[in-house]
Amino acid sequence: MSQFFDPLDPNILIYDKLDSTSHEAKRIIDSGYAEHGMIIWAKEQLHGKGRGEKIWHSCKNNLTFSVLIKLSRNRSEEH
Repeated sequence: MSQFFDPLDPNILIYDKLDSTSHEAKRIIDSGYAEHGMIIWAKEQLHGKGRGEKIWHSCKNNLTFSVLIKLSRNRSEEH
């Protein structure tokens, strides 16, 4: 799994190959490194996880990614 940052946007993490962008997103969140709007993009995903626990594999160079979005715990905090 090789990773690099997009020089135009450091919030885009690009991997040649990942088990799952969702799993990597969870690992990044757990590490405390996550930022709102961060994109985890895998050129190849071996054990992707879709909606409803569906598992799938994506071929090389498909657009497979996860986006980290920080949600407010209390909507009244937004106003």
